[in-house]
Amino acid sequence: MDARGLELRIRVVEVQQRAGRRQGCHYPVKVKQDVAVWAMRWRSRGHTLRELGSWLGLDRATLGAWVAAHEASLEAPERASGVGVDSVAPGADLVPVHVAPSRTVSGYCEAGGGLVLVTPGGYRVSGLDVEGAAALLARVP
Repeated sequence: MDARGLELRIRVVEVQQRAGRRQGCHYPVKVKQDVAVWAMRWRSRGHTLRELGSWLGLDRATLGAWVAAHEASLEAPERASGVGVDSVAPGADLVPVHVAPSRTVSGYCEAGGGLVLVTPGGYRVSGLDVEGAAALLARVP
C-alpha cells in the first residue's frame, strides 16, 4: 500500500492491543474518519474493501460501515456528527441531564436496571450498584 496506510494500520492495531482483542473495539472517531478517507482513495484505484480491511486488520463489514458513514457525512454535512454513534459534532449544543438514583436492595439493582460495566480486561458486570461492582472487581485478580 503506502506510508499513510501503514500509519493507519499501526493506529488500528494500537487500539486493538489496548482493548486486548480485535473484535468489539471502540475506535476513536478520528481513526474511523482517517481510515475511511484512505480506503475511499484506494477503492477508487480498484482495490476492494476486503483487501483493504485485511491489510489494515479490520473486518470488511467494519471498514464498509466506516466508509459508508463518511460518504453520508459528505453528502449531508449539516446532519453529520462524525463517523459512528459515539461522536459529537464540534460546537454541538449540550444540554444538562438529570440522572435519578436507582433503588437498590443489598447491593443489587432492581431487575432491568442498574450499572453495566465492561472492564478493559473484558470482564462484564451488570445488575450491581456502584458499590457492589467495586467490591466484586476488587476481588478479581
